[in-house]
Amino acid sequence: MAFCKWLTEKEHNKNLIEDRQVYRLPTDLEWSMAVGLVNESGATPEMRDGKIKNEFPWGKQWPPPNGAGNHAAATGQRRGATMPVGSFKPNSLGLYDLGGNVWEWCFDTYKGGNSATSRDWGVLRGGSWATSNRLEMQSSYRNVVDRNDRDVIYGFRCVLAMRPASETEDK
Repeated sequence: MAFCKWLTEKEHNKNLIEDRQVYRLPTDLEWSMAVGLVNESGATPEMRDGKIKNEFPWGKQWPPPNGAGNHAAATGQRRGATMPVGSFKPNSLGLYDLGGNVWEWCFDTYKGGNSATSRDWGVLRGGSWATSNRLEMQSSYRNVVDRNDRDVIYGFRCVLAMRPASETEDK
């Protein structure tokens, strides 16, 4: 989120984006739409987690076909690192790397903060170059991780969105 804030300020200062535009992480529902899950039901990421079976970022085929993305295939083979964006084919919406490369942070919390344990559960989607588990590679799977955790298999994508009118009026 800090990167999104920095990028927004930088591009505002250079007049590359409008005042009412802002970069942010995608919501869990936006990520689902991007990967083609338009029929997910449930009000929260927790309620939607894993409900749609046998749908993968590349389709219904298992194991993943060659060139489907940067992830450990069912054979356990993997590249062992992230690859440049665009190394594999985009999906039907023109989006790259929704399956594999890195687990992508979403804006939403999973279960909300827990003051007793000081845990703030975040949602990551899409698997990484280290992911080979069929369940985890399903498009509807949510990886639930403390937002304070860091790992080489975690990353993010930015969404350019319109700032809510209530926030724009304050500026």
